[in-house]
Amino acid sequence: MNIKKLWPLLFLALLLTFQPAAAQYTDSMGYGGWNNPMSSLASTMLWSRLIYRTPADYKNGTISSGASSTSTRSTQSSARPQSSKPIDERSVKFRSTGTYVRTPELANKLGNNPAEREQYLKLMNASLDTFNQQAQKAGLQNDLALALSYFLGENVRIYHGQPDLSDQQFVDLRNTIAQVLASTGALNTATDRQKQEFYEALVAYTGITQFGYEQGLQAKNDAIIKGYQKIAGQNLQTVTAVSPDQIDFR
Repeated sequence: MNIKKLWPLLFLALLLTFQPAAAQYTDSMGYGGWNNPMSSLASTMLWSRLIYRTPADYKNGTISSGASSTSTRSTQSSARPQSSKPIDERSVKFRSTGTYVRTPELANKLGNNPAEREQYLKLMNASLDTFNQQAQKAGLQNDLALALSYFLGENVRIYHGQPDLSDQQFVDLRNTIAQVLASTGALNTATDRQKQEFYEALVAYTGITQFGYEQGLQAKNDAIIKGYQKIAGQNLQTVTAVSPDQIDFR
């Protein structure tokens, strides 16, 4: 999946069709973006197992013990990875309804008037369209682990002001996420509909955040850049219940 080529194409399409009001986005995923069925993903145990590990753990696809700690470095040094196991891909996949089911609701909550709601809807749907096209090329369509890797990888990158992750880093992160989700059974009771809703929210909110951040970089506007870095941090905090300062995949 060529992640690096995905978003330049999306931004070009959006700049040709989307009005500058998109840059006025100042909210975060905390604005009613989530629902209770997926709340298990915010459990401390699950995110500890995913976040507190060494770069070698991601490369090898191993799962650490995930002992809680207030320091990422100290936890990384003490965690001992277990042997990797085959991933049950079924646990992170979902059967799509064939249309977007969550973006209209999210756009209605973010927009202050009909025009803004329409713009947010176009931006979210464009983000999902482009993401889905690349996911299909990689054979990872309707894959919640891939959406989570994009959400985590991009929001962390934006928050810390880091360079883009490589394609291999995204793949390694996706595989680790899939393994954690399968081993913890976090999605065992989730329906296809609930998985799709969560998938759409992850990609849509990240797409908005990345779009605004890239606009700030292109304009060399520190206020916009810092504003979207703050939003990226809020996104991470809302989903993981972990301080974004503790999350770094490099």
